[in-house]
Amino acid sequence: MTMEFAYYPGCASCATGLAYDMSTRYIARTIGLKLRVIPDWNCCGASAAHLVNRDLSLALPARSLALSEKRLPGLDVVASCAACFGRLKTTRHFARESNENRAHLESLIDREYRAEANVFSLLQIIAENDDIKEAIQARMTKVLSGLKIACYYGCMLVRPTEVVEFDDEENPQSMDDILRLVGAEPVDWAFKSYCCGASLQVTEPSAGKTMVEKILHNAQINGAEAIATACPLCQLNVDMRQKEVNWLTGSSYDLPVYYFTELIALCLGATPKEIGLDKHYNPAVTCASSKLKDPRVAAAEAAAEAEAAAAAAKPKPRPKPKTEDTTSAAAAEPQPEVVTTTEPVAATPVAAEPQPEVDVAAEPVAVTPVAAEPQPEVVTTTEPVAAEPQPANDDKVVAP
Repeated sequence: MTMEFAYYPGCASCATGLAYDMSTRYIARTIGLKLRVIPDWNCCGASAAHLVNRDLSLALPARSLALSEKRLPGLDVVASCAACFGRLKTTRHFARESNENRAHLESLIDREYRAEANVFSLLQIIAENDDIKEAIQARMTKVLSGLKIACYYGCMLVRPTEVVEFDDEENPQSMDDILRLVGAEPVDWAFKSYCCGASLQVTEPSAGKTMVEKILHNAQINGAEAIATACPLCQLNVDMRQKEVNWLTGSSYDLPVYYFTELIALCLGATPKEIGLDKHYNPAVTCASSKLKDPRVAAAEAAAEAEAAAAAAKPKPRPKPKTEDTTSAAAAEPQPEVVTTTEPVAATPVAAEPQPEVDVAAEPVAVTPVAAEPQPEVVTTTEPVAAEPQPANDDKVVAP
């Protein structure tokens, strides 16, 4: 894929969005991305012109696009500012809808405009161009290890979908993917493409600050340590209005608001001053700088954390259930007596000898021991002798 584009800086690049332009150019120099500034470009009209005069809102961006086609033929146009991207893309879309529309534009700007070159946002060319992503990865000296970031796209970068043809308007992911590439941890939150209030901060400040407060609140409760954006007006409103919101609501928001390009540039080796990080209203240097780590160290730490998490999640073996030991139980129970004989023999009962009567009242008389009578001899024969019937005994088992 191409690494060369016509570059439309936009008015904010020279003023409130200076850090955006500085960090964009730093990235381009470092990875070999050629951004050729459109000669004699002019303001795109942003959000003001199309509220005042439709022809003016189309003529202003059409002139810059026509100059790009003539001076930088064959190059697609890249705009870093979300509002500029929206106005340039809308004008090209209008011109390509019909020959009549294109002819009308040519009459307004008094020059030829063929609407052949496409228009992309800076975020889009990085997200969709594998060569650019690979160049960033190859030149990273640091990663933003564990920086929890809320990626804020704003309302103009992904809308209207039929015009911009980029990402998802409700849950965009391109910036999340890019910052994940440089080590950050994007959080899941609900205000990714919510409007920052734009110029309402001037015309209806109460409504504008309410919108900013909702963005800050949702980012914070979802664990974000900072916010990243791709729109100079979004960055300005959310960054600059935090102190006012805190004063009005009694809150204590303290979220640095970065351009996504500043975070990439830091990982490519830029110093905070080189990319304008020191120009923010809400201090932004410490938060990002404290997360920068050598990629190898961060990878080792991540591997260790993953291993520990896997070990914790691994189910422990269950102890074997206790079972009754039937063998020992059976051995412990008393067994019925089994009487076995090789050859049953009838036993002859021997009568006990009568003992002499002792008169306990008389004087002691010496007792003469009586010799035991010899027992009759038991004769066994080879022929079985019928056993006399025994009394029934239910507690004994006689072997057959």
